Amino acid sequence: MTATNREASSQPFKFRHLPPPYAIVRLPPDIPVPDWAAKGDFTSITRTADELSVVCPAENIPKEIDAGLRWICLKLEGPFPFSQTGVLLSFIEPLANQGIPIFAISTFETDYILVQEEFTDLALNAVQAAGHELLLQGTLTKGHGIESALRTVDCAVRPSNFPERCRGDCTWRVSVL
Repeated sequence: MTATNREASSQPFKFRHLPPPYAIVRLPPDIPVPDWAAKGDFTSITRTADELSVVCPAENIPKEIDAGLRWICLKLEGPFPFSQTGVLLSFIEPLANQGIPIFAISTFETDYILVQEEFTDLALNAVQAAGHELLLQGTLTKGHGIESALRTVDCAVRPSNFPERCRGDCTWRVSVL
């Protein structure tokens, strides 16, 4: 590993937790792309000789198709130049060390990491413990991993809609967008 690779793979990155929950489905390789597959702010459609893979909001999946597990989507704040190596490794290594399954998608500008919804809190804790920073947007709601992701951070913001257990002694770091 070169010095450049070591620096990139240990560099902390900013990331966002994109709503809503997502689904990953495998369809036959020879069917047309369904209309529902491309609806939403983040979707990914990949065709190979073996399959048509679709990642989209779980709510888009028709009832007759098994949507399987629900996933959360974490978006790294890019863009990253193609010459920068170790970006994805830096983010997913803490997840692998915790035994957290992922599904990664790379685009021209950035990387998206999907994590099974049941691992939300563990995943957010793991990447933040590795130095990556969760950027918040929109309204915080209970049950989306936000509570544990922000429990050990550093500025005194205590909105009334945060969980009761974190209104007293907890402090919060909030990145304002």
